[in-house]
Amino acid sequence: MFIRAIEHDGVTGIYNATGPNPVTNDAFMREMRRALHRPWSPPVPTPLVRIGSFLMRTEPVLVLTGRRAVPARFLGEGFEFMYPTLAGALRGLGDPTHVSTWRVIDGLSGVL
Repeated sequence: MFIRAIEHDGVTGIYNATGPNPVTNDAFMREMRRALHRPWSPPVPTPLVRIGSFLMRTEPVLVLTGRRAVPARFLGEGFEFMYPTLAGALRGLGDPTHVSTWRVIDGLSGVL
């Protein structure tokens, strides 16, 4: 998404840089634990989330209720996702054949 935005002049304004299939926080944590081969763990209590949000100077509502964002503009422009599902994206993070973000950034350093 970010490379497309850099390479295409027509990408202007606000875009949601998210996956095409939104998931709940519960589903995200379940897939993350599965990908990392970790057992179940209890959720963080709301008061601790509020304290953490205060310390990080962010809104606790972002963690407690979430946002269902969809990359509608990218989808409307025909953008194709390498990993359209969360499970695939998490597997892709551990794939040594996948082009790393750092290599992409290094390649763009002369462009920016």
